[in-house]
Amino acid sequence: MALVDTNFRYVSYSLRQAVESGFEDMYVSENKYLPLEYINMLNAMEDYKALEREPGVFRYVAVEDLLHKNIFYGNAYVGRLAISNVKDPVQNAYYRQVLMVLCEYVEKLYTRYGTFWHSEKADDRFKRLLCTLLEQKAVEEDTLHRMSQSRGDEPGDQFYLLQLKSHFSNNQNLIEEAIIARLNTLFPGVCSFSWEHEILALINISRYERLKEESFSQVLAYFLRDSLFMAGISRKFSDLRSLHAAYRQTSIALEIGPPIDTTYWYFKFNDYAYEYLMHCGYQGFTPDQVCHRAIPALREYDRENDTQLNMTLKTYILLQYNAVAAANALFVARSTFLKRLERIRALTGIDLDSKRQRHYLILSYDIYDMYYSDGYEHV
Repeated sequence: MALVDTNFRYVSYSLRQAVESGFEDMYVSENKYLPLEYINMLNAMEDYKALEREPGVFRYVAVEDLLHKNIFYGNAYVGRLAISNVKDPVQNAYYRQVLMVLCEYVEKLYTRYGTFWHSEKADDRFKRLLCTLLEQKAVEEDTLHRMSQSRGDEPGDQFYLLQLKSHFSNNQNLIEEAIIARLNTLFPGVCSFSWEHEILALINISRYERLKEESFSQVLAYFLRDSLFMAGISRKFSDLRSLHAAYRQTSIALEIGPPIDTTYWYFKFNDYAYEYLMHCGYQGFTPDQVCHRAIPALREYDRENDTQLNMTLKTYILLQYNAVAAANALFVARSTFLKRLERIRALTGIDLDSKRQRHYLILSYDIYDMYYSDGYEHV
């Protein structure tokens, strides 16, 4: 016997029999959902959705040969009871009666509580806070830090925001809760939630790297492939007040990435920011959020170490990659200039042999100059 909700999550099932029969190993995932491969298979069946209107006990053969009884709240389908169909007609008749009687009790309980689940209040508060940030409404900084640290986030931790999209346009809403629950088991400290019909996940990548040896990208790719979803990934950010910008980055990555890299499962905004700048400019973003990631990294390094690496790179680019001319303009020896250049490459991984990277850098420096032309800050 099993009771599942509309998102294929097990509310309850006969544990001992499920273990002894091997049902649990085959059909119950670690987060108590039907495995995603079966959810996708059922959703792909044209006749499966229509079963939610069945008023009585019915037999359906798909993943298993089962007898089902729908649970209704008012006239709305909210879940389903299931039990194995057997060859003995007398035993089957008994099972049908059990389903009918049990259904009455389950529907009374659902009417009383209005749900199968009681969620964690602290987790819900944090999700509501994230939704407030996504709506670009004000949040007190102390409240934000307190709630973030209560979840195990440490000062200086960096985050990714993920937005997930189903490869099937009619499938996302049907398995939304299953995807969210599965994400919560993959990454420590993840906060997965739905906002305006989008599936989002806030990943503390610093925490993940402290606790896990597996590559984040690899784990994510396997998950997306198995669930038939794709993801847009923001840049790393440490200030949760930048959440709306991160959300925009995920949407842009999902818009620009798939036509360019048709075989990918996830799309990082960093990989498509250049195309975005070429097509749309930088309106709505600060330079740090959309320009070449090497520039804010070097600016921060210069501030912390009293160096001039960012000016070195900018001068080298403006003087058309002439090392001698750049060294003279900076009033340093050529050997000193070359050491700086090697340090820049080590810090940023920048490839100055790439035409695309060179164009992106020139455009980025122009945007920085335009953005800070008020005289308060200069590159």
